[in-house]
Amino acid sequence: MNGNPAGADNRLMGLIERSHGFAALVLVALTLLCSIPGFSTLQPIDRNESRLSLATKQMLETGGVTVVRLSNGEQERRLSGIHWLQAASVEIGARAGISEPLTRIALYRIPSLLGAIGAVLLTYWAALVFVSRREAFWAGVLLVSSILMLIEARLATIEALLAACSAAAMGGLARAYLSRGGGVLSAPVTILFWTALAFGILLKGPVLPVIAGLAVLVLGFRHWDFTWFGALRPRLGAVGALLLLMPWLLAIAVNLAEAPHEAGTWHDIATGLFSVQEGRQAPPGSYLAGFFITFWPGTCLAIIAVPFVWANRRDDCCAFILAWVMPVWLLLEVIPGKQPQSVLPLYPAIAILVVLAASSGAITAHRWGARLVALLLPAIPMLLTALFIVAGVLLERAVPFAAFPVFALAIVLSIVSWVRFMRNDAWSCIGWGCAAACCLAVAVFSLTQPVLRSLQLSPRLTETLNATQCGKPGNGTLAVGTFGYREPSLRFLIGNDLTILERPEEAAEFFTAGACRVVFAANARSSGTEGETLEDAFIAALRARNVQPRLVTRISGFSLPGAKPLVIGVYETAP
Repeated sequence: MNGNPAGADNRLMGLIERSHGFAALVLVALTLLCSIPGFSTLQPIDRNESRLSLATKQMLETGGVTVVRLSNGEQERRLSGIHWLQAASVEIGARAGISEPLTRIALYRIPSLLGAIGAVLLTYWAALVFVSRREAFWAGVLLVSSILMLIEARLATIEALLAACSAAAMGGLARAYLSRGGGVLSAPVTILFWTALAFGILLKGPVLPVIAGLAVLVLGFRHWDFTWFGALRPRLGAVGALLLLMPWLLAIAVNLAEAPHEAGTWHDIATGLFSVQEGRQAPPGSYLAGFFITFWPGTCLAIIAVPFVWANRRDDCCAFILAWVMPVWLLLEVIPGKQPQSVLPLYPAIAILVVLAASSGAITAHRWGARLVALLLPAIPMLLTALFIVAGVLLERAVPFAAFPVFALAIVLSIVSWVRFMRNDAWSCIGWGCAAACCLAVAVFSLTQPVLRSLQLSPRLTETLNATQCGKPGNGTLAVGTFGYREPSLRFLIGNDLTILERPEEAAEFFTAGACRVVFAANARSSGTEGETLEDAFIAALRARNVQPRLVTRISGFSLPGAKPLVIGVYETAP
């Protein structure tokens, strides 16, 4: 096989080859097509997205710009970069006349959408060092269609933006490494590298410097020569990056001068970035196991490319991409706390590696085991379709019929992608796989997700407040407390009018302290007494005060993450 995509539209490919602008326009359109479905209708997802958005909301309400605390006083263990971007997005939405902007989760997600667009475009730019325009375009397509990017582009999280910074910084680093001895790089490339590094620090502290730094070390020791890094003007660039970080550093200094007791906060933030608390504990190899789904539809192509990578590991291009991916991937695998999205900044490199192998004719159905691995192409959409149908039946006693045609179309397109691979047309395989991924995004996020009401506890609890006698929170009369259910999404949707209640007596005292009170009491087991639920303990505490609450309704569902089943009673006092 050669590098010409026989199954693709040659006129479209010809336009892409002639113009970077046209290629970028198509990639932006693809990113929007894959990311917009469900963007505004998907409920706030616990816990990472809701916690970040809640902290930004608190920042807007209090005016804090450095140490961000949640509404219950708990410290948000993130740096300020993502909160500043989300706050700017919310402010723009407010100025544009959007009603209730502080609780519009879509506004907090806009930076992630822009980050996804940036990641795809910068992957295309980074790939140009290794392959032609046409093949670099397919690298961008692989990234935008990966399941992990489809998820992160529509969540108010950091990783899509960090992936863009990673592609920008490593694209500059690749130009320095592959042009060793060619003198300093152009000013735009140098500025982009150091700007991406500084912005990455604002987003997630040492993560991006670790990615770039480990690559520099590996490649430097490979030749016992680090002089090539001088092409990026490190002294001048470091000063520029420091200047970009200066407003944030000054804000920290002002904060510490005004509140010396916050000195330990910055240590907590820095150590928290790689701590167990940042994710669920999982054994080494978890990211590799998740890769089979999270990089689909490019997974099978990446697996088939492994022999090519091993055979060409001494080639400068393969060596650079391996230095980009392997050290950090291994580091993430050994850290106990794991979040599936943490590997997204490495996916631009894997996308480039796949197209590099395909351009060399190394991704064909004739490879040993390739035909078996290629079955992942139709298998994943079939698996997801079955999963969401079963979820609809078990959770809602309903089948998402509206999603059936789109799920079926995704399966058909994935089969076409598999057929194109079996005919040794890797490029057309990528294109049809991207189309299948877009259909999956529509089916899952736009058509199936709204049906799964059991997974939307916080929005449903918020809706119940409209049925109370005192009306919505924020009108000066209704006060809301929650006992046993304290997900950030509920705090985000209700805001400062929500009180977190820790003990039955505290919940009873809150309930009886005013005329218009609502308490959400979870029917979860109490750690204090055997067999008694938190809701039972709350009712018992009220009866001890001779108070009989009014049960508005009961909400049953599953708390995310962990799919923990819950039944929550909504109780109110008479006005």
